[in-house]
Amino acid sequence: WPLAARVLGRGPAEFGQHADGLAAPPAPAAAPAPARGRAALLRDPVFRGLSIAFAIGLFAQMGLVTHLVSLLLPALGVRGAGLAMALVTSFALIGRTVTAWVLPDGPRRRWAAAATFAVQMAGSLALVSANGSVPLLLAGCALFGMGVGNLLSLPPLIAQAEFPAAEVGRVVALMQAINQALYAFAPAVFGLLRESAGTEAALWATLALQGLAGLLVLRR
Repeated sequence: WPLAARVLGRGPAEFGQHADGLAAPPAPAAAPAPARGRAALLRDPVFRGLSIAFAIGLFAQMGLVTHLVSLLLPALGVRGAGLAMALVTSFALIGRTVTAWVLPDGPRRRWAAAATFAVQMAGSLALVSANGSVPLLLAGCALFGMGVGNLLSLPPLIAQAEFPAAEVGRVVALMQAINQALYAFAPAVFGLLRESAGTEAALWATLALQGLAGLLVLRR
């Protein structure tokens, strides 16, 4: 707490830091509009739509990831399941890197999010269709992993493009708080669904949630 108060509570300008290539920050042309509070943001349909889309997507992702080892064990064994999880994390890194290279500006960043959900849908489809096939299981892990990191990094980037600079910090913090409160229940819900309807039904539910998130993120 003392370190956070001393360092994180201060802006870059207080440390003499400015944007690359600038000797000093440019003077604002006009006073920025005051940032809205939490209640006003919650009434904003743009904020609600963005938050709901990623809450659903992260709910599906967290539910599947926490059960993925047990899904892979019968076909891959302990060592194989561990290597498959390493594949997920490796492709998460690749996915974030590729997205950083090709990420468009402005509202088109939502299309990058929709593409991420589509790739994860393909991964879920491979997993549900595998029926013990090792190549399909590994392909599913790779495709699903491509979106794991993006679902965490894209919401702040979209907020940065669509909200005033004075509101971005509050938008991101509030969105993350809502999303985490919801996807914390995902492992239990996914497990209950597996017990009541079977693993295949749980995987189809994950795929459907990812498709819904992909559609919602494109609505503004």
